[in-house]
Formats: sequence, C-alpha cells, structure tokens
Amino acid sequence: ALVDDLLDLARIESGRLDTGRDPGVQARLCLVRADASRLAGLHERAQQLYLRVRHWAMSQGDTAMLSAMAHNRSSGQVDRLGLLDALGDRREDEARRALLEAESCSQLDLGMGNEGLVAMPPVMRARLFTVLQRWGEAVQLYDAALEQAAGCGMAGQVPHMGLNRAWCHWHLGDRQHAEQ
Repeated sequence: ALVDDLLDLARIESGRLDTGRDPGVQARLCLVRADASRLAGLHERAQQLYLRVRHWAMSQGDTAMLSAMAHNRSSGQVDRLGLLDALGDRREDEARRALLEAESCSQLDLGMGNEGLVAMPPVMRARLFTVLQRWGEAVQLYDAALEQAAGCGMAGQVPHMGLNRAWCHWHLGDRQHAEQ
C-alpha cells in the first residue's frame, strides 16, 4: 500500500491525474499541488494544474471542487499582486483582470448556493482596489467584510483587514480613522 501511495504521489507530482483509481481524491491532490506550485512562485505550472483540476471538476459536475479551485486560484493572484505592489511593481491590468476573477467566484458561489466562502471575494476585491489605489471603494468593502468575517470562519483575517482598511484611510487623508 505504501508503494502504491508513493506511486500515486509521483503521478500527482508529475501533474497527471490517475482517474482509474479515485478521481475525486486525485483531483484534490492536484489542487494541493497547484497551490503549492503557486506558493513556490511557479505560477505557470500552477496555472496548468488549476486547468486540469477545473477540467476534471467540470466533467464530473463537482461544483465544490470547482469553487475551491476558483477561490484558491483567485486568492493566489490577489496575494501575488499585493506583494508586487508592496515592492513597487504595481500591475494594474492584471489587477483589473483579477477583479473579474473575484467577481466570478462570487457569482459561481451564488449560483451554487454555496455560502461558505461568501466573505472571501469582497475581501479579495478590496485588496485589489488597494493595488489600484481605489481607496474609498476598498474601505467600503473592508467595512462590510469586517462585520461578516468573524461569523464565517475568517476571524483570523480580521487584524489584516483592519490594517489594510487603515492604510486606505491614511491614503484618503483620514488620519483619525487610520489610527483607530
């Protein structure tokens, strides 16, 4: 069994899904591999793996997997663009495309009746508005998300959202709210 598990892992490592066994497990492992590739900075490789996961999820009607993949991919884009912006490399065209992806995540979940990640796309949009220097729009989204975050499993992100909201207030010249 251990050898089979190692062989399965090798297949996932090479990016091939073994649908002859348990395709759901294989696709989920491929999603983990895609996320790990993204975190390692291998964005092109991650994109290829996300596309494989999406193809499998769509062919199987696995909407939960499709939603997870869309959120993971979009969140990764937002993280990357935020980091590049912080390092002085603002990518406005990519940020505008990423806004469309975040909205697509919202629409996908709305269409599926999935409320588990309802607060995540507005936070991703707020972060992208920050990259685009649309401070007022970002503040509005952060205000709404902060109220919702603790109740839907995002309590750990509340301090980060508050810091980002303060940054936006600072750029708007509202030092009083920035310091709260």
